[in-house]
Amino acid sequence: MFVTGPDVVKTVTREDITQEELGGARTHTSKSGVAHGSFQNDIDALKQYGLSLSLSLSLSLSLSLI
Repeated sequence: MFVTGPDVVKTVTREDITQEELGGARTHTSKSGVAHGSFQNDIDALKQYGLSLSLSLSLSLSLSLI
C-alpha cells in the first residue's frame, strides 16, 4: 500500500518505479517484511493457509499427547 503512485515519484525524484516496486506483494514479502507469503491468486493463498492450519493443528495435537 502506498500513498502516492509511480507518476508522483517520477515527478518528484525523476525515478522510474512501478506500482509493484512501490508496494506490491513482492516488495512486502522480500523487503519490508509486512507479509510472509505471496501467492498467484486467492485460491492458492487459501490452500496454503489450510495446509498451514492443518499442520499447526496436527502438531498441537501430537504435543498434547506427550
